[in-house]
Amino acid sequence: MSSNVLGLAPDEVVHWSGHPRLMIILPDAVLGVLLIVVGVTSVVAPGLGDQFLPRGIMLWLGVLIPIGIAIPVWTYLVITNTQFVITNRSLYIKRGILGRRVEQVDLSRVQNSSVSQGLRGTLLGYGTVSIDTAGVNSTIQFSTIENPQEVRSIINQQASEDDSPGSLEQWMAVLAEVRALREALETAR
Repeated sequence: MSSNVLGLAPDEVVHWSGHPRLMIILPDAVLGVLLIVVGVTSVVAPGLGDQFLPRGIMLWLGVLIPIGIAIPVWTYLVITNTQFVITNRSLYIKRGILGRRVEQVDLSRVQNSSVSQGLRGTLLGYGTVSIDTAGVNSTIQFSTIENPQEVRSIINQQASEDDSPGSLEQWMAVLAEVRALREALETAR
């Protein structure tokens, strides 16, 4: 993913990037195949359904062919056009097929994270990481991703790192200056 879509700062470093698991397309693909089979059967052999439906309706079932193609294609596009990114400063979720929407949460706003996995997710190694944040948008989710525990660890590690400006030496110099000011004020009394 290019940084211009996310608006990454020049010193922002990507620590993890991923998509939802592609296997979640499977139910839509099965539905699509079933719709295509029904549609093709109704067009190629409309007489098969005469005992159940009138011939005119059987021919109209041919409309199921493009619908059967569109459903899994749309799901594939949604999955491949969704991206989750963890940087040293923020969490990002980019979504969109025709347009783009990018959600950004600063790591300083991360309060808690959790992993949820169903039985299939546990067996196949995918799940959802939920991140509780301070502010209006209280929870964001990295849904159906590979290795959710690893991703949660990266989030927790990045959120816990101290992003204080300046080095220890600079803060020690500030402390010395404040102490000198305090001493000067106390002697002036």
